[in-house]
Amino acid sequence: MELLVVMGVMGILATLSVAAFNGSRGMDLTNGGNLVVDLANQARENSIANNVMTALVLARDPVNNSKYRLFRLMQLVPGATKWTPASGWISLPQGVVVDETTANSSFLSTQPTLSTSIGTITYSGTSTSYAYQVFLPKGRMSTSGMVSTSSPTLRLLRSTDGSNPNNYYDITFNLYTGSSKVDRP
Repeated sequence: MELLVVMGVMGILATLSVAAFNGSRGMDLTNGGNLVVDLANQARENSIANNVMTALVLARDPVNNSKYRLFRLMQLVPGATKWTPASGWISLPQGVVVDETTANSSFLSTQPTLSTSIGTITYSGTSTSYAYQVFLPKGRMSTSGMVSTSSPTLRLLRSTDGSNPNNYYDITFNLYTGSSKVDRP
């Protein structure tokens, strides 16, 4: 009888530990999504408060895995000829990446055409490819040069959960207000 009780307790502990492990992986995805939403809000607020154009830049990580997982804010002050960093590089949590298929169809293909190009972006001394969305001084997003005027969406995934389509974090941007909406199952 004692052996059965011990085996039952061990089974319950094993179940709880697996659930806790899976929950922490989901927390990484949620933390990464919240990080991107916070950066987008900072970009919008910077544009309004300082009367500048602020770009939310999404870049590939050339050092680790060449996936889109790096973010930075850049700003262009009126009359300036060069974009300057408004924040340092911020990386998504380990294992969390931007889904390139979703990003290519909305966020990446909608790069605004600007009179002053952002130019070359480097991370750790290495040039990297990037995409961006620009927040204008009134807080809305630039639509110049966009392929489509539909709201751009970024989908974050755990790179190890490619087989689990129900584990994602979508961030949809409203072009006219600059605000973001989160869709998380």
